Amino acid sequence: MQIEVMSRRELEKAKLNDGVSYAIISIGDPNFQPIKLKKSAQIKDDKILRLEFYDVIKKSFKYYPISEQDSIKIAKFIRKIRKNTDVLIVQCEAGISRSAGVAAAISKWMWDKDDIYFDFNRFIPNMKCYEETLRAFYRTSNILTK
Repeated sequence: MQIEVMSRRELEKAKLNDGVSYAIISIGDPNFQPIKLKKSAQIKDDKILRLEFYDVIKKSFKYYPISEQDSIKIAKFIRKIRKNTDVLIVQCEAGISRSAGVAAAISKWMWDKDDIYFDFNRFIPNMKCYEETLRAFYRTSNILTK
C-alpha cells in the first residue's frame, strides 16, 4: 500500500487511476463543510474515514487536537483496509501537518519508516497526531492483529 498526503484542494481535484483501489482518511476542521469526494468505482464508502479535529497540540478553550478515540478509529481502519488497498490518501485542509503526522505514524507502524514525512521542506507533521496514532496501533494490537 502506498501512502499519499494531500490537501483538501488537491484531493478535490485529484484524478484517480482506473484499476487502483483507494482508501481515504479525511481530516477536517470541526464545523467546516466536509470535503466533497467525487463518486468513483475506486473509492467505496467503507474505505473512507472522516475525522474532525483542529491542527493543535493541546486542548484550549475553543480548540481540541486529535483524541484517543480518533487515533483508535485510524488504527482499526488501517487494519481493515490495508490488504485490499493500493493507495491510501491521508488528507487535511493544507496537507502539511495533521495528514503528515497521521501518515508518518501509519508508515512507521507498517514499515518502520517515517523519514519522508519529516522533510520540513514539504511537511511539518503535527506531533500530537503522530504520537496518538502510533500509540493507538500498539494499544489496539491486543484487540486486532497486525
